[in-house]
Amino acid sequence: DGYGIAFLRRGTGDDARALSLWYGECRGHGHDDLLDIGLFARGLGLMQSLGYPRSWHYCQDWEKNWATHYRVGVGGLEEGIKYKGIARLIADLGPVQVVEAYGEPYVETTDPHRRYALFNPKSVSPPVYSRTAFLLDLSDEDACVVDLFRVRGGTEHVWSFHGPPGRMATEGLALTPQAGGTAAGQDVGYGEVEKVRDRAFRALCYMDQVARARPEGPWAADWALGDDRDTHLRVTLLAPSGAEAITAKGRSVSGGKPYELDWVLARSTSSISDPRPPTPDPRSSQFVSLIEPYAGSRVVESITPLDVEGPPDAPFPPVALRIEACGRTHTVIATTTPNGVHRIGGRIAFQGEYGVVSDQEGRLRSVTMIGATRMEVDGFSVEAETGWVEAEIEAVDRARNEVTVRLPSGAAEAGGFIAIRNEVRSVAYRVEEVREEAGRTILRLDQAPRIGEGLATGFREGEIETPTLFPLASIYGFRYYHGARLTDGTGKREYRVADLRRPDRETPGYRVYLDPVAHPDLTAEELRQAFAPGDGLFHLWDYGAGDRLCIAGTVVVTFSEHGHEVRANVPVKVR
Repeated sequence: DGYGIAFLRRGTGDDARALSLWYGECRGHGHDDLLDIGLFARGLGLMQSLGYPRSWHYCQDWEKNWATHYRVGVGGLEEGIKYKGIARLIADLGPVQVVEAYGEPYVETTDPHRRYALFNPKSVSPPVYSRTAFLLDLSDEDACVVDLFRVRGGTEHVWSFHGPPGRMATEGLALTPQAGGTAAGQDVGYGEVEKVRDRAFRALCYMDQVARARPEGPWAADWALGDDRDTHLRVTLLAPSGAEAITAKGRSVSGGKPYELDWVLARSTSSISDPRPPTPDPRSSQFVSLIEPYAGSRVVESITPLDVEGPPDAPFPPVALRIEACGRTHTVIATTTPNGVHRIGGRIAFQGEYGVVSDQEGRLRSVTMIGATRMEVDGFSVEAETGWVEAEIEAVDRARNEVTVRLPSGAAEAGGFIAIRNEVRSVAYRVEEVREEAGRTILRLDQAPRIGEGLATGFREGEIETPTLFPLASIYGFRYYHGARLTDGTGKREYRVADLRRPDRETPGYRVYLDPVAHPDLTAEELRQAFAPGDGLFHLWDYGAGDRLCIAGTVVVTFSEHGHEVRANVPVKVR
């Protein structure tokens, strides 16, 4: 999980498809690409960033910019807010796969022992930057992606999507060509970055041949690659309603014409070049889209947003989409109020986070629930005991990549994913093996938990000095080690880490700052005595005893002429 990328894969050979979601952060040559997605299908990489910069002069405003990725840009965000990417959910349920990741907001302080100040999730309007993507089978050969991007904070949100090389056509847009200018505004010429009020939106002044529309309903863009297989990539934006739609072309800013690509943007506020200061009220947006890779003719016959009755205080509106394709109808449900009951189309009652109902020829074929406790369809009822399973880690065997917990039988499965969390840290692992011993569950995980080691050569109050190089620390931290564990060479002494970084640009070496809440009044002499008897070696670990293990509850009910079959990792009642 240290790399920070999740993959959903399905199919083989020419029918293989894969969706990636990036939630990591790179030091050095990284892009502004938190929660970017990529799509491989039909033997091609259909969704990808522009790659390595053609010029260092323009890369911050073009190749590295969020707008040349598949993301939402946020303008007017409170100064100093940063995001740490976290994978909350990865579930592979065969025909239905889902991944959710989010940016945990924080600000940096001047206190090295409390360097990162996280936002209280119970505050009135904490910033939100979250993405959920479904990879949904439509047939053995075809699939689509249902993409939900939720954003709160700042004053301006712009959703960006670009196609592969090819010819783009739009549907549902009454486009009006813009007389000159760029996507940043009619009064902002090509490359006039100084006219763009918010630096985050500078890439838009490198997109020209602009047209705009104010659609009142869903709209789509379809790219035809023009290859022998007549491959297409199509995106349909279903929400938010009322957002301005923009089409534009972009090419290499550094000169030449190695590519010219078509962009579509959706913007939820007024002119980006508007010189007036943004309003202080945070804006919330939920961008909902359906992405279809196909060859020849589309297999998706219709996409219909459905009305949902649910709790009125939801942070974001509940989503229900009906997708008709290949003789089946799929209803995809997503909510942010999992404890409330949501009623969809007079047919479905749902309580939870995510669900999918599939029908064929008017008959129910499958019900899928993720992080959910109730689904009722046409009088058929599925009730799960819980939407999430959580347990405290009682022991760790780091040499064997094992953790010991108390779990209900069947909660963890080999091949499944878990999250390990504490108050400030969350990491994801795949389970390799599950076994029961003396009333406990022992999980062997797929990766070693050691994330670093170094030599302790100096000690201060709550600090360890080391000359060891930590490339992922730098002077910026990135929160890579925040909440991790540190042990001495014997593993007998253990501490929780607040940060690991270079103290400044001039001071050589790095410092480990230990958590002052977990280890108050920890003196330099105590640390010296802890490490001096050995060789001064210390190890850094992703997790430790006392952290919490979290598993999404999943339920899949499939129907046939012989009845129904249930596959679940939580207790379920079916009626």
